[in-house]
Amino acid sequence: MIPSIGNKILMNTTSPISIYGYFGGGYTGAYVLTTDRIVFSTGITSVNTVSNLSEARGYLGGLSDKTTYGYFAGGFTSSSNVAKTDRIIFSTGATLANTVSNLSTAKDGFSSVSDGVNYGYFAGGNTGAKIATTDRIVFSTGATSLNATSNLSEARVDSAGVSDGVNYGYCAGGWTGGVGGVITTDQIVFSTSVTSANTVSNLSQGRTELSGLSDGNVYGYFVGGNTGAVVVTTDRIIFSTGATLANTVSNLSQARKYFASSSDGRIFGYFVGGTPVSSAEKIYFSDGTISANTVSNLSQARYELAGLSDYVV
Repeated sequence: MIPSIGNKILMNTTSPISIYGYFGGGYTGAYVLTTDRIVFSTGITSVNTVSNLSEARGYLGGLSDKTTYGYFAGGFTSSSNVAKTDRIIFSTGATLANTVSNLSTAKDGFSSVSDGVNYGYFAGGNTGAKIATTDRIVFSTGATSLNATSNLSEARVDSAGVSDGVNYGYCAGGWTGGVGGVITTDQIVFSTSVTSANTVSNLSQGRTELSGLSDGNVYGYFVGGNTGAVVVTTDRIIFSTGATLANTVSNLSQARKYFASSSDGRIFGYFVGGTPVSSAEKIYFSDGTISANTVSNLSQARYELAGLSDYVV
C-alpha cells in the first residue's frame, strides 16, 4: 500500500531526484534550436546555450537514461522531417549530434518513453504518412534501431508517453484522421519490449497534441491537447493498476497543445510552452494540483518543443 496522510500521497523519498530539466527546439514563427534549462530546486528556467540543439527543429521527441545522457530525436525543420538525434551529456549540459542514435527513418510527431535503465522508445509518428513503427535506443551504446515488437497497435501521430520507470510505459492518444484524437492507450512491457493496446488505460476523451509526465513511481499524467478544440483536461494513470481516469484537480490553468513537460521524478513536474505561449505550470505530486508558475516560464514563446530530465542524485 502507498502511504498517505489525508489525500496527500507520500512519494518515495529515497528514489533518485533530478537536478535539471531541458526544453529543446520548437517553433516561434520559425524553427529554433534554443534549449532552456529548469533548475528543479528553484523552478527557475532560463536559456542554456551549451544545450542548444545542433539544428533548429520542432515536433521532436525527448527522453533520458536517468543517469548519464538525454536524447532529442527526430523532428521537422523548415523543409523536411529528420532522423537526426542529439545527445545531451548531463554532467556538462553540452548537446551534440550523435549519429549512432539517429532514428531509422526521418519522422516527427511521435511519443517517447524510457525505462530509465536499458532502453528508450520512439513510437509512432509521421513520415509523410502516419506510422505505428517504433525505434528503440539501447542506453549502453546509444544505438537506435527499429524494434517491431514495440510497434503501436495502430498508426498515429501526436500521442504522449509516460513511464513508471520500472515495469511499463504508456503511449496515449494521438491522431489517426478526422477531427480531434483517439482515446487509445498502448502499454509497453519493459521486460520484453512488447507493446499492445491496453483498454483500461484509455483516455477519458479522444485527444491529440497532448503531453505526458510521471511522478516516478505512483502516477502518470496525460495533459491538455486538442479534441477539435484545445483543452485543459488531465487524465491520471495509476501505475499499480494501469487504470486511467479524468483528474480535474490536475487540469491546466489554460488550454494548450504542442507543449512540453519535464519532471524531477519525486516532488514537482512542469508543463511549458504551447500554441504559442512561454508560460509554465507546475504540478505538485503530493496532491496532483496544477497552477501557473511564472518563474518557470520559457525564455521565449514556442511550441512543438520537447522536454526531458536528468536523474543524477
